[in-house]
Amino acid sequence: TRRSSDLYLTALPSNAFRDCVFLQKELRLPSNIKTIGIRAFCNCNNLKVLYIPKTVLTYMAGIFKDVSIDKIIFEDSEEAILSKIDMYNNPFVDNSNVEEIRDRLNINGNVELVFGE
Repeated sequence: TRRSSDLYLTALPSNAFRDCVFLQKELRLPSNIKTIGIRAFCNCNNLKVLYIPKTVLTYMAGIFKDVSIDKIIFEDSEEAILSKIDMYNNPFVDNSNVEEIRDRLNINGNVELVFGE
């Protein structure tokens, strides 16, 4: 017997929104998402603001490769985000927290990053 809670998506698969032109303006990821897959938002250029909940436990490499997004709002702190980035897939080191996050997730330098506590 399936419960309705069994039907929730817990991961955005790799390339989930790659080349997607239908995401417009803002996207708020639901709190049941635990993993964001490799290049999940690659070339997703109509999205302007993305909200990412604290419930995300793993950020795979290159999530934001070639994305022209304006703002990414993380509920987590910079340190928490760094601890959740999959080092096996993208082993950058020795940067400031924000620059390391940008490098590991392929976030353009013009994107505003907002962090929680």
